Amino acid sequence: MNYRTKIIMKTKILTAALMAFSFSSLAQDQYINGNLAIGASNRTDIGTLHVTSSDTSILPVIRIESSTNSDLSYIRFQAKNSSSANKYADILFDPNTGNLAFKTPYNSTEKMTIKSNGNVGIGTVSPTAKLDVNGEIVSRSNYLTISPSANDAVIRRGTTGNLMLCSNSGTSSIYLNYAYGSGSGGVRIYDGGTTNYGHLKVNSNGSLSLFSRNGDIGIGTTDTKGFKLGVNGKIATTEVKVATYTNWADFVFKSDYKLPTLKEVEQHIKDYGHLKNIPSAEEVKKDGFFLGEMNAKLLQKIEELTLYTIEQEKSLKAHRKDNKEQNSRIEKLEKENKALKAMNLKLFELQKRLEKLEKKTR
Repeated sequence: MNYRTKIIMKTKILTAALMAFSFSSLAQDQYINGNLAIGASNRTDIGTLHVTSSDTSILPVIRIESSTNSDLSYIRFQAKNSSSANKYADILFDPNTGNLAFKTPYNSTEKMTIKSNGNVGIGTVSPTAKLDVNGEIVSRSNYLTISPSANDAVIRRGTTGNLMLCSNSGTSSIYLNYAYGSGSGGVRIYDGGTTNYGHLKVNSNGSLSLFSRNGDIGIGTTDTKGFKLGVNGKIATTEVKVATYTNWADFVFKSDYKLPTLKEVEQHIKDYGHLKNIPSAEEVKKDGFFLGEMNAKLLQKIEELTLYTIEQEKSLKAHRKDNKEQNSRIEKLEKENKALKAMNLKLFELQKRLEKLEKKTR
């Protein structure tokens, strides 16, 4: 309420009060037709009721006093010769509670209450704070300042329609419904200046985007080591997808790929203590490894191992074939040997018979 409005309200209150006032020294009501000036003389700018004091040590006062210590006292604003409920309003003081109530015409209900403790209620008769509003609040100003101490907090409307929460100096800001460029919305949080920020946004497809000024996100850490996402801790997930990777290991199966011999693999392990193109334990401990790159290298070793297995299977098949042929030859030789043994036995028997015949013929 501005100063001019306060003056107009006070004037109306005093006018109504004096018109309804009964002088205690007279037995009948007194009526005044025209303007009334108290303490003012030779003035042309007086209103219907004008109270002033020529003594600067005395304040002009109008007292409205009830007949008892418990009765209400009030001031009524009313249209002329009208008793209609929608053409008057009251300001009431309750000496029992110390509350001041403002009633508007409709049903003569209290629309605003000032409690004895200083709490003001609008739309409620029991305010629990310095200002307690039961209903919507519309502010025509771009600023709402909260100042419990020297460091003010400000809620303000930005030039693009977004809502800002910041200090009085404009730093440490939070922007709600933040818009920039063609407009993106979301929440933007600054770190106390106007350069570094984080941005949270719900996209049109329902997904949630979280990004910073440089595009990097840290979870449990402020140093992402130059990566877009840095996590200091464990991650639990049901699936991880590397969207694209150009150096996949299928080149192992191409005809021009030179597969290391197992002797070369063995020698590399003896010399370095790990497989070729695979980082050592010390390197992983120091620098970590890239998941996509490591999976590709491990796949390369698996594919090389597959080729070794295929070659070994071919060699085993060849050995089995050779063994089968060798067994067949052995079996044939055993049969021939058996036949020869049988023939030798027959020849031995025949020789004995011949010897017997020779003895008989002598």
